[in-house]
Amino acid sequence: MKVLSLFDGISCGMLALQRAGIPVECYDAFEIDKYAVTVSKRNFPEIVHHGNVFDGDYTQFLGYDLLLGGSPCTYWSIAKKDRETNCNGTGFELFMQFVRALEESQCRYFLYENNHSIAPAIKDFITEKLGVQPIMINS
Repeated sequence: MKVLSLFDGISCGMLALQRAGIPVECYDAFEIDKYAVTVSKRNFPEIVHHGNVFDGDYTQFLGYDLLLGGSPCTYWSIAKKDRETNCNGTGFELFMQFVRALEESQCRYFLYENNHSIAPAIKDFITEKLGVQPIMINS
């Protein structure tokens, strides 16, 4: 499986695929947190890191199978005072990079993850842009 991961963090997507026994042919990641990238490189030296999602040319990943991502939830979480409740702001801009990556890469499958407390208007927009109803998984 060829995997493109945005907001990759410490590459838990790679770990999940390994634990599920799914062979990964290549895994390309976009992440800007230097500490997360350091952990990822230590645990998974085979991952190719590309940096900032805003700088990505996702057409280079045509033919990839899976797009993973969960843009930072801090902008939409009820834990943040004055959180974003509509489709404006940084959280929205980050989510739109996931949409752009999905459109440009034409990955066959995707998994987009975020928090349950997102405002209804944002949930509706995510549903519209991704074309599927979200499901709540209590992890």
